[in-house]
Amino acid sequence: MTVHVAMSSAAGGIMFSDSQASAVADDEEFPGVEKQFCGPDFLVGGAGSGVIIDGLFDHLSLLVSQAGVYLSSSNVESVIRSYLEAEVQPGAAREIGLLVVTPNPGHMMVSQYAPSIFRRFGRRSDFDTIGTGARFLFRAFMRDVEIGVEHRVGSLVDLLVTVHGYAEAASRSLTVNDRFFVGYLVGNRTYCMGHREIYPAHAPRALRDAWPEASGRFDEILGLVRTIQGELQNARRAFSSIMVGELDARARRQIDDSRASIQKNRARLRQALREYFQWYDRLLERAATAA
Repeated sequence: MTVHVAMSSAAGGIMFSDSQASAVADDEEFPGVEKQFCGPDFLVGGAGSGVIIDGLFDHLSLLVSQAGVYLSSSNVESVIRSYLEAEVQPGAAREIGLLVVTPNPGHMMVSQYAPSIFRRFGRRSDFDTIGTGARFLFRAFMRDVEIGVEHRVGSLVDLLVTVHGYAEAASRSLTVNDRFFVGYLVGNRTYCMGHREIYPAHAPRALRDAWPEASGRFDEILGLVRTIQGELQNARRAFSSIMVGELDARARRQIDDSRASIQKNRARLRQALREYFQWYDRLLERAATAA
């Protein structure tokens, strides 16, 4: 059972994926399952049949590693459709759903593929979610829309804080956990990180070997995200006195303290992300970027 949530803006694209799987036959749960594929310049999240998703990810990994084979955001959707048509029984293919993040000049980087309904990927958007936890996530999203919460996602930091908040909402489902795998698309490059219990079987070999360090850096980054979200909650709680027409000095102080903490931790998070991307580029022996 699964949730994937992806969002994009001018800053890039981010996909959060949980890591809990279950065996229908005995209702047993298995944490630490890799459900997201991090390609050279695309992200793919799979929900549904683990056998089919693993087979698809194996196929994508093989193509990425083969000399002379070109797999990128420009053809990944057609490659996925071709694989499902050639290798998976039509009835079985209906048991999965896919979420893909690819570069787009208009920053609409997210697209969904539902083989049980459509023969091709849906239109691009800047936000989407799939999996059994999606209804919890959509409920949180619609609640924000209804009460007028405006998420400013012009920076990668703010995009990360926003998407994590929605992923946490989905983890309230019994079929979803909060041990996340996170993929970033920044410019034409991807970066991934995740919980230490997830084994990144389809990630580049260099990252698999360095996963303890990658997951340690992920813990640091997620800690900063949660600190910011905690301060947002403190500020909202303090502002709630406005419902009775009051906003006393104590509430104002709390809001100002939260503002200062958020400002400080946003800067720390921005630096932690920059350092992670630089470390990741060195690990994969890629030229440095200005991230």
